[in-house]
This record gives sequence, C-alpha cells and structure tokens, in this order.
Amino acid sequence: MRFLLRLVVLLLILAAAAWAFAFTGLYNIAATAPHWKLTEKFLMFAMDLSPWGSQLEALSRSNQEILRAISVAAEGIAVLQNGHYTYMNPSHANMYGFEPAELIGKSWAELYDDGERQRIQTEVFPLLGRDGFWNGTCRGHKKNGSHFEVELGLRLFEGGHLVCTCRDVTKRNEVDRQLLRSRDELQRLNQVKDSFLAMVSHELRTPLASILGYSEALTRGVYGDLNQRQQKALASLAFSAQYQLQLVN
Repeated sequence: MRFLLRLVVLLLILAAAAWAFAFTGLYNIAATAPHWKLTEKFLMFAMDLSPWGSQLEALSRSNQEILRAISVAAEGIAVLQNGHYTYMNPSHANMYGFEPAELIGKSWAELYDDGERQRIQTEVFPLLGRDGFWNGTCRGHKKNGSHFEVELGLRLFEGGHLVCTCRDVTKRNEVDRQLLRSRDELQRLNQVKDSFLAMVSHELRTPLASILGYSEALTRGVYGDLNQRQQKALASLAFSAQYQLQLVN
C-alpha cells in the first residue's frame, strides 16, 4: 500500500516536473547534470520530501489503525450491502458461533430464525428506512442452534450501506430479570409483613385494652379495696399492658 501511494505521488511529480522543464527554463539544469543524477534527485524528492506523499501515507496509516481497532473490538461490527455481509469483525461472527469468512457474502437472515426474521422485516426495517437508524434487542440464532439475546444498532449510509453493531446482552438481561424478581419478592414479603402486623395488632389490642380497663377498675376499688402489695403489682401490670399497646399501635 505504501509503495503504491509513493508510486502515484512520483508519477504526479514527474508530470509536474516535465511541465516545469518545458516552460520555466529548468531544462538548463537538466542539460548540465548527468541523467542518472537528475533521476536520483527526483526519486529522493518524490520519496522523502513530497507533502502529498506524507499526507497520503498518514491517511493510510490512520485507516489501517482504525481497521485494526475494529477487528479487535469486543463489540460486534459488520457492514452489509443489499442485505449481505461485506465485512464482519471476529467479535460479530464469534458471537453467533461463526468465523468471519463463513458469513461474508451471506444474508443477515442466516443469523435469525424464521420468527425473528419476520419480526425484523415487518417491524425493524420500516423504522430503519424512515429514520436511518434503529436500536433494539433481537433473538439471535447461533450456529449450534441455540439462541441468545443480542442488542443491535443499525445505521444506514449513502449507497445503501448498512453498518450493524451488536453485543450479547443475555447475561445482562438475566441479571436485570433477577433483580426484578427480587424486587417483586421483597414487595410480596412486605405485603405479608403488613398483613401479619395488622392481624397481630388487632388480635392483641382487644385483650390489652381489657387488661388496662380491669386494672383501672381494680385501682379505683370497684371490686374492693387492695392492699399496698396488690396495688404495686397492679400498677406494674398496667404499665406493661400500656407499653405493649403502644408497640402494637
């Protein structure tokens, strides 16, 4: 790639130099310098000093770095043309149990079962065509026949190119479902607790109220006089009953 870029730049510079020799009088230099020496100088100029060559090489290096980053990305990335894969990084293919070479040129439908293919065609593609993008979850179909939950991001570009990013969210969704189940169970236990406390409160409030009522009557001597020892015991009983009633309430 670098050689080809330099060759293109060299040809452009040689063409420009020919024009310069013809119209600016630089042919005088050519007449006085050996042919091989002049050629060597042009080659050195083209290979080492050309700003165009440097920019093209920098662009090439940048593109190569981007491709390397995409190829090792943990997130699946693929490019489709007319519904068929033209590029796919290893993460995308491995997510479905394939190697990239097995899916290049194949339809996206290879990675979904009949029901999911129909849903994508009837629900996802209309939104993708309208908005130019779509994000959501689908049910992927692996090479071994198993299924998993995959989060997709679809983007349409000019020329009909479709870029697809994906990630396996099976474990994440299972954790979310487990958290929801735990939340529902806690809510159920809270309801059971509240029901139990309401029942206990009702069942205890009535006898405690009776105890306090009789204690007050005995203290007033309604059922006869009490000695000091009996009054002390009755006061302790009334205090305990009042304390339990406050807890219940």
